[in-house]
Order: sequence, then C-alpha cells, then structure tokens
Amino acid sequence: MTTTRKEEILSVARQKGEPITRDDVVTKTDMSSTRAGNLLSEMAGDELVRLKRGHYALPEDYAVKNEQRAVDKKRATAHTSTMRSDAILVGGGETSMARDEIVYDERIFEGTGIELGNGKQFAKVRGDSMAPYVNDGQLVVVEPQREVTVDGLYVYFFHKEDGLLVAHFERIAGGILLTKKGPNPRSVKYYYKEGTTYENEGGRAVDIKIQGRVLGNFSRPSVHMSEAEEAARHGSVG
Repeated sequence: MTTTRKEEILSVARQKGEPITRDDVVTKTDMSSTRAGNLLSEMAGDELVRLKRGHYALPEDYAVKNEQRAVDKKRATAHTSTMRSDAILVGGGETSMARDEIVYDERIFEGTGIELGNGKQFAKVRGDSMAPYVNDGQLVVVEPQREVTVDGLYVYFFHKEDGLLVAHFERIAGGILLTKKGPNPRSVKYYYKEGTTYENEGGRAVDIKIQGRVLGNFSRPSVHMSEAEEAARHGSVG
C-alpha cells in the first residue's frame, strides 16, 4: 500500500514538472495532509530531493535545474568586470571624495562606442547642478584629459576643497564658456591667462583644472542589462 502511495506522489511530481508540496499531493490524490507529509519525508533522500520551505523535487529535475542555474550564472558573470571609481563627482551641495567599487557588465557599452581602458573610469554623480544632462546617482564614464578639446561635459577642480565638479564647457574666442544647468542654470565666460588660470569678465582670476571629459552616462543600468539579455537570447550578443 505504501509503495502504491509513493508511486502516486512520484506521478504528481512528474506531471507537475517542478517541485511539489504536501498540498499538491493532497489536491491530486485522496491522501490526507498528514499522510502526504509523512510519505514526503520518508521519500526525501532516495526518491525525492528535499528543498527548502516544504518543497520536494525529483532527483532528475533537481539536477537539470541546478545545471541550468550554473549555466545562467556563468552567462551572467561572463562579461562582468570590477572598477574602482577614483572620485565621486559633486554636482552641487554635498562634497565628497569617497572612493567606490563598481561592478558592471561590459555589455552596457554595446553600441555606445565607449571602450574602457587607457585611463577611462567610472565616477558617480552627486547633486543636480547639471540635470537633466547628468542626474544625481548616475554613473558616468570619464576619459582623463587636461584641456577642453571639444565642446561637452567635463569634470574639473574649481576650488580644491569642493572636490570634483561637472559642467558643460564650450570653446569661445580666447577662453571657455562654462555652463551649469539644474535648478540654478548659469553660464560664465572665462578667458585664458596661463597654465590653469583664467579670468572672468569682471577680471577676477580663477583656477580651473580640467580633469577629464564625460563620454557617457548610465542612469538605469538595469534597463541596459535587460536589453543586453534580450539581445543575447536572440543570438546578437556573444
């Protein structure tokens, strides 16, 4: 009789094709809850694999699912790299030069034209002085350079105690136009004197030390990754 009951439980597991519970057995057979629970416990180890929270699986199903999980994990980590962010950008308000470790998937750069290496690094934005170009919490990719070569977003030191800042720089005759966005937008012209020294239109000398150019930003890495995973499923990402 017990053997027949166990066969019924195995049949329920085969039909479901995924872990079963005591309630599954009760629903699919005429066994009582107590009887079903006792038999599942007896079968655990030889005929069934006991999982957590009262779930049981056929050994072959468990092996297949474990193998698939291993494959999925390997696929998920195949393109993963780690990089330390040397500085946290300050957009306005809070100042920080804390360092951070960022784990990222290289596939988020697919189609962007951005290649890490040669000193390029991630940095994290704090503040909203350049919203909506870059927003609080965004990751940006920075390429180190010491001068404005093309118009765009750059990170720079203005006052050392303020840490790194980010702004839009535009080349003008004899100098640069520095633009901030966000809640207090403003543009200021600075004319080149020597070294890293500039003068504003009022004749006040300031020190602007360009540290790098922002190549791209990622506000929602999960979106980039879901798109990459979808492409991978269709064979377009290696």
